[in-house]
Amino acid sequence: MILTVVASISAAACYSVAAVLQQEAAVTAPPDRALRFGLLAYLVRRGRWLAGFAADVAGFALQMFALAYGSLMLVQALLVSGLFFALPLGAARSGRRLGRTEWTGVAALGLGLIALTAADPSSGRDPSGRGWVAVGVLTLVPAVLLNLCPGPVGSVARPLRLATATGLIYGATALLTKVTGELLRHEVGAAATSWQPYLLALLTVWGMVLNQSAFQAGPLAASLPMLTAAEPVVCAGIGVAVLHEHPMLPAVATVSALAAVVLGVVVLTRSPLVLSIHETERDTSHVPGRFVPSGEG
Repeated sequence: MILTVVASISAAACYSVAAVLQQEAAVTAPPDRALRFGLLAYLVRRGRWLAGFAADVAGFALQMFALAYGSLMLVQALLVSGLFFALPLGAARSGRRLGRTEWTGVAALGLGLIALTAADPSSGRDPSGRGWVAVGVLTLVPAVLLNLCPGPVGSVARPLRLATATGLIYGATALLTKVTGELLRHEVGAAATSWQPYLLALLTVWGMVLNQSAFQAGPLAASLPMLTAAEPVVCAGIGVAVLHEHPMLPAVATVSALAAVVLGVVVLTRSPLVLSIHETERDTSHVPGRFVPSGEG
């Protein structure tokens, strides 16, 4: 239990650093590379993005370790703590400060998600065939639709929709990561002959393209709240419906937690900080020479 908690919080810290560094690099990419593998080809030649990717890899390793021993809902709830690191760090690196509105949104979102996804770490079982089908229908299908209709370029809605699609994909990959980690813990050969690790690799690449496109489309505070909210909410549903993990909250507390999540996302995406950064980035996106040559770090 202690190792699961420590690994989860450490993963959250790594993901926070990765989000800040990758968003700073992705926002300089040409708009026509959004939702294309060419975006990754552009980003891998930038030192800042590579540093963020290294933090991502470390976070993923820690998350897989935590999921191999802890429940899906518990680990994903603890990963929410990364929001408390990433947004202040991102605001500081952009020369701005979080105000009362932003801190209210962060607190509401974080506390709501932690309460919503609280579960008994010892509960749960392996997903059935029908469970896998349900996960695919409820996560991959809406993610594809959001990918096809991401919203107009330059709008605040675009990073929000792309972040939602990313959160759906990451919810599915969290389940695949848990199953793959458990396979590796028992027998490496079993993992090599199972389909879950290969689907995990495929969805990880797709999720990375969506994630970087969301970062490219606007400021970190416009995409990170929804990305943070969508993944653990999806994992909470998967944990209850597919893995049969049992939340420790009564119905009233669950509704209150959901309300806090919605409030946090709405407050953050409509905050003066997000809107001001978005307007600045949209204005400078038309300035000649804004895009940094791909060879620079």
